[in-house]
Amino acid sequence: RKAAELADTTQAVFQRLLEEGRKALEAGNSTMAQKKFRTALMIEPFNNLAQRNLEQAETLDAVNHLVESGKTHEENDRFAFAHTDYQEALKLDPESKTAQQALNRVKERIVGQQFQKLMSDGLTAYHDGRYQSARTQLLRAKSFRPDSREVQNALSQVDEAIRLAKIEKLRLNALTAEHTEDWDKALRSYLAVLKIDPNISFAVQGKERALEHIRVAKRIRFFLQKPDVMESNPQLQNAVLVIGEAESLQPRGPRLSQRLDELKALVDAARTPVKVMIESDNLTEVAVYKVGKLGRFTTRELSLRPGTYTVVGSRDGYKDVRQKIVVKPRQKALRVIVLCENKV
Repeated sequence: RKAAELADTTQAVFQRLLEEGRKALEAGNSTMAQKKFRTALMIEPFNNLAQRNLEQAETLDAVNHLVESGKTHEENDRFAFAHTDYQEALKLDPESKTAQQALNRVKERIVGQQFQKLMSDGLTAYHDGRYQSARTQLLRAKSFRPDSREVQNALSQVDEAIRLAKIEKLRLNALTAEHTEDWDKALRSYLAVLKIDPNISFAVQGKERALEHIRVAKRIRFFLQKPDVMESNPQLQNAVLVIGEAESLQPRGPRLSQRLDELKALVDAARTPVKVMIESDNLTEVAVYKVGKLGRFTTRELSLRPGTYTVVGSRDGYKDVRQKIVVKPRQKALRVIVLCENKV
C-alpha cells in the first residue's frame, strides 16, 4: 500500500520539480535549477524535457556571462563584438530568449549603422558629382531598408542628376559636331536627347537644323558631282534654289561656304553663253535643236548655254546632214560648218 501511494504521487512531484527548476532558470539561479532537474531525472531518467532543461541550466552561467559581455560591447558601440557574444550564447543555449532578443537588437543596430554609412557615402558622392558611384551606394543602402522613403528620395535626385548630366553631355557633343559641320553626328546626339525627353526645346530645334543642313548638303553634293545636269533649265533652276537655301542656313561653316562657292561657280558657268559660229552655203536650211530653225545663210553667230546641241542641215535633192556639238562652260568660240553636198 505504501508503494502504491508513493507511485501515485511521483508524477505530481516530477511536475513540481520541473516547475521549480524553470523558475530557478528564469531567476538565473543555475545551481538550484540543476538540483531540481537532476532530482526530476531520478524519477523519470529518460524524460527529454527534463534532460534539455538540465543542459540549459548547466550552460546558464556561461550564457549569462556572454550576454553581459555582449551588452557591454553594445553600450560602447562595438556591435560586431556584441554580435559575436550573442551568437556564442545562442550556440550554448538555442532556446535562450534573452540571447535571441539581444542578437536581433544588435543586428538591427548594425543594419542601421551600415545603412547610415551607405547613405552618407552616397550623398557625398552625389554632391561631388560622382553620380554613378552615388547610385551604387544608395542601391546598397536600399537593400538594407527597401521601404525607406529617405533612400527613395535620394535615388530620385541622383537619377535626375544622371539624366540631366547625360542630356548636357549630348548637348555639348551636338554643339561640337555642329562646329565641325558633322551634321549626321549632331543629329544623332539631338535624337538621343529627344529619346530621353521629347520636349526639350534645344534638341527639337537642333534636330530640325541638322536635318536641313543634311538635306541641303546632299543637294549641293549632287550638283557638284553631276554638273552636266544643269544643262537642263529645270535642274539649273533647282541649283539656284539650293544656293538660296544654303545661304540662309545658320550656322554656315567653312566647309559649307566652300561647297557653296563651288556650286555658285558651276551655276555661273552654266548660265554664261558661249559664242558658236555656224557657217553654211546660203543654200542649206539650218536648224538647231533646242534653239529653232535658222534658215539659209552663209554665217550665223549664236550664243548658247553650255550643253549638247544637234545641228541639222537640209536641202532639196541632197542628203540631210546632222552634227552634234558640245558646248563646254567658259569654252572659246566654236566654229561649225553645215553643208548639204551629197545629192540623193
